[in-house]
Amino acid sequence: MLVLLILTICSLTISNQSQRGELYGFLAYTQPQISHVSELRLLNLSNFPIKDEFVLYSGHHMSIKFPDYSPDLNKIIIQVKISTPKTGNRYALNVMNLESMKMVELIENDEFIPHHPAWSPDGKQIALLITPFSSGYNEKWNYYSQNHIYIYDLELQELKKVTTTNFIPNKPSWSLDKKHLYASREDRVICQVNLKDGSIREITEGFLPSLSHDGKVLAFKTYKKEAAVVNINQIFYKIIFPEKIIYTEEAFLKKARIKIRELSTEREIIIENNPPSCSLPYDELIWAPGDDWLFYYGHKYGLNINKLVGYAYVRHISPELEIGNSIKIFGPSYDLFGADWIRGKPGI
Repeated sequence: MLVLLILTICSLTISNQSQRGELYGFLAYTQPQISHVSELRLLNLSNFPIKDEFVLYSGHHMSIKFPDYSPDLNKIIIQVKISTPKTGNRYALNVMNLESMKMVELIENDEFIPHHPAWSPDGKQIALLITPFSSGYNEKWNYYSQNHIYIYDLELQELKKVTTTNFIPNKPSWSLDKKHLYASREDRVICQVNLKDGSIREITEGFLPSLSHDGKVLAFKTYKKEAAVVNINQIFYKIIFPEKIIYTEEAFLKKARIKIRELSTEREIIIENNPPSCSLPYDELIWAPGDDWLFYYGHKYGLNINKLVGYAYVRHISPELEIGNSIKIFGPSYDLFGADWIRGKPGI
């Protein structure tokens, strides 16, 4: 009863703050700390720009990434990588109960890497991407290739492969009716994936799709079509660090855009012309619980071309899709390994 009362108060507060265009709720994100330690943190956006945050979970001798909260906020799923000298690296998807703070291993296999989980709207299934180790996974640069979409049924405890097409390593986005997922194919075309038969319908050019909670607006990143401009630093970089170019070549040569697409009319609006973006697996686009703010996180290269610099922003979007000014939340030099925007503080 107490939890219900708190969530009700949070919901009323969110409604009032949304009308005034103020930030609200909590940004949950994972972040690397010192060697062999990762943290799951909560930032209270209601008090922004005051940095009011705390550590919800600290993982020692492990890396935790890609958090996604269950619809009831009682559980969270994360990717866990445990590294030991004897066994090397193990990858799994774990579910943590936020009342008992106990963690249970959900999906683990020696032959593949599960990543970018997304809870279904009813909390009964989890969409995820899986990369076989045999595909040439690059441990040094965290390169995920041959990413296929799977669905894990929590009640049946069954893992089902949905697609054979390769997808960009970003979190899939569920439709409200739980019949489709929005994901970006490796050729950077956003597709609607039918979960019943795996059929694909092309929506628009872009990547990193994020569907609003009401199912009406799709946010995504895309690259401009203007001619590329190359400078001498980029040429040297491609010679010295050829492995990294699989991620960053287009980001070097082209500038990104963030757009929103109204699905009923197919109208597209530019949200941001030059957001930080290297098309990394840690880039994020997240709708606020009330669909009135958009959080986006990405990377740029600073003066040191061997170092990525992370930035995070939010931008207000009215019900009429009018765009407000951007507000910087993090950056520069801030590393996020996945994030989620939630209504109330979980684990109360």
